[in-house]
Amino acid sequence: MIIAQKAEDGEISHLAVHPQFFFVIDGEQLKHDNGRRVGYKADFQFFEGDLNVVEDCKGMVTSDWPLRKSVFKLCSLSSRSG
Repeated sequence: MIIAQKAEDGEISHLAVHPQFFFVIDGEQLKHDNGRRVGYKADFQFFEGDLNVVEDCKGMVTSDWPLRKSVFKLCSLSSRSG
């Protein structure tokens, strides 16, 4: 079932397309060497009940997926790759 249909059927709520996240660890904004904030733009974000889910739909697991997953765990978000 596609995500839009799940939202329409009430299986998920608060659907956002291409939400952007900037990472803060111990109160400090993560930055690249050039000073730009470290950010990530997911494909979708939604709630399944009380669970905040961030989902990527790349069709494969990318090489940076393990790092992304670790950062999201620190931020208490559930993340999926698909």
